[in-house]
Amino acid sequence: MERNLIGKQIQKYREQAGLKQEELAELIGKSPIFVSYMERGIRKPGLDTLLSLSEALNVSIDILLGNRASPALVSRLALIQEMLDALPEQDRYRVLEIFEETLRIELRSAKKAPGGRPKK
Repeated sequence: MERNLIGKQIQKYREQAGLKQEELAELIGKSPIFVSYMERGIRKPGLDTLLSLSEALNVSIDILLGNRASPALVSRLALIQEMLDALPEQDRYRVLEIFEETLRIELRSAKKAPGGRPKK
């Protein structure tokens, strides 16, 4: 996957929506500099930010990920989003923190796989 694919997708759909970085930042509850960093590939959005971006830009997460997600993954992400939406806000953040830490562990594990290649 291209290093900055998500950032390019965010910028593309932000511009299509006629939004400035500052306006998108306000919609997703982040700073304009964070939006700039995401678009340039300096920072990657977490799941909660991806969900907010998806809603603010009116595009699915798989589109933000560059259409590289399989239909099964898209369905599971949609189900996760529905389940998160059913939770009170403070519980959503707790679940997202657990999810993000799990992803960090998996990413570290993938980097340690033999030959430097991610596990299959």
